[in-house]
Amino acid sequence: MGPQSRRTFLTNSGVILTLPVFSSLLPRSAEAAEVAPSRKKFVGVFSPSGALMSQNVAGFTDNGNWTFEGALKPIVTNGLQSKVMILRGIQSPSGAVDTHWANTAGFLSCAPILLGAQRPIRCGKSFDQFVAEKNVSPVGSVHVGWKPMNRNFSGDHATYSDRYLDWISWRAPDRPNANFYSASDLGGKLFSSSMKGAKVVRSLHRSRKSVLDLVLQELGAVNRKLSTADQARLQAYTDGVRETELAITRDLASEERRAACVAPSADADADLYIRHFRTMHKMIAQALKCDLISCATIMYDDGVGDEHLLHPQATKDHHGYAHHKNEAGAQAELNVINTRHASLFTHFLQEMSVAGQMEDSLVLWGSNMSDGNLHTTDNLPMVLAGGGSDLKFGSEVGSPQRRIAKADLFLEMSELFGLGLSKFGEGEFLSTGAKLGLKL
Repeated sequence: MGPQSRRTFLTNSGVILTLPVFSSLLPRSAEAAEVAPSRKKFVGVFSPSGALMSQNVAGFTDNGNWTFEGALKPIVTNGLQSKVMILRGIQSPSGAVDTHWANTAGFLSCAPILLGAQRPIRCGKSFDQFVAEKNVSPVGSVHVGWKPMNRNFSGDHATYSDRYLDWISWRAPDRPNANFYSASDLGGKLFSSSMKGAKVVRSLHRSRKSVLDLVLQELGAVNRKLSTADQARLQAYTDGVRETELAITRDLASEERRAACVAPSADADADLYIRHFRTMHKMIAQALKCDLISCATIMYDDGVGDEHLLHPQATKDHHGYAHHKNEAGAQAELNVINTRHASLFTHFLQEMSVAGQMEDSLVLWGSNMSDGNLHTTDNLPMVLAGGGSDLKFGSEVGSPQRRIAKADLFLEMSELFGLGLSKFGEGEFLSTGAKLGLKL
C-alpha cells in the first residue's frame, strides 16, 4: 500500500477539522448576525375556535375574555403573570379558505394550504422546526394532541383534507409532524434510551476517542520526518486534533445526562382530559431539561374543537359553543372552556419553571381565530411566556386597532433565537417587517 495524503488519511479516520471563523474577515452584516441568541427552546401551544371575543362597531375584534382578569386568570392566581405577556392585534387572514383548516395547519407556518380532494397536502415549514434545526438535539422535537379529527366534513368541505386539522408542525411544506396521542408512546419516544444507560454512551465515546488517538499517533511519526517550519505547521494541526478530543470528552457528561434522563410519573387527576395533558406537560418539560428536544407543540384539541369532554357538564363540543349565536348560556360555556385551557397552559408553565426551562425558552399559546362565532382572524387570542428581563413580560403588548401579521411576530421572535431569517411565511400570510415590540 502506497503512502496516503494527509487528506486521505483524515478522511479514512473519520476526522474532519475546519478553520475557525475570523470575525475580522466577516462582512458587517455577518458580524452583526453573530450576536448570541437569547433563547434556545420553543414550545407552540394551540387551542381551536377562538375565545369569547366579538367584532365591535369599529370593525376590529375586541379583547373579550382574553384578559388577566378573564379567562387568563389562572395564570395570575398561580403567580405566573410576570412570565406572560398578552399579545394584541395579531392577525392571520385566511381569505376564501375556511380558517379552521387554514389557520390550524398554518398556525406556526403562516403559509397557505393546498386544497383539492385528490391533491397532496401542503403548507409551509413551521417556526418550531427552524428553532429545532438551529438548536440540534437527539430527538429534535415532539408533538402531542388529544385525539385525531374524527368528523366527516365531505359534505360541505369536499376539497379540504381533514389532516390539516390535526397538525400545526411542518418540517417541510409537504411533511407534517404527526402528533402523539398516547402518553406511553411519547414516553417511549423520549425516554426509552435511558434504559440503555450511560454504559452505551461510554462505549461510543471510547470508539470515537480511539480514532483520534490513532490520528495523534500517526502524526507523531510523521513529525520526525519534517523540517522545523513544517513541524510548526503540523503542531498547529495537532493542537486542533487535541481540541476535538477535548470536545468529545466535554460532550460525554452531557450525553450521560441524556442517557440518565428519567421519565416523570403520570399525573393523577381524576379528569381524563386534564390527566392526559398534565402527563404530556411533565414529559415535555423533562425532555427539555435533559436537552433531548429543543422544541415541542401541544394541541389541546383538533382545529375545529370536536371534543365533548372539555368539561363534565358540556352538552356540546367546543366548536358548538364557539358558535354561540350570542346566547348567554353558550357564551358562558365557551368561557369555561377557555379558562380550562388557560389552567392547562398554566400547569405547563409551572412544569417548565420547576424544570428550570423558562429563562432560555419561549412558549407561544394561541388559536386559529379570535371570534369563533364569526370566524374573525384579527386580534387573535395569543400569549407569549418565558423568562428574562429583556422582554415585556407581565404586560399587554400591542393593541387591537394596530394590526400586525402573525408572520411578523414570528420574524421578530426569530431574532431572539438567532435564526437569521429575513422574512417569514408565504402569500397573503407573508411578513411585512412590522414589529409588535416584544423587547423592553
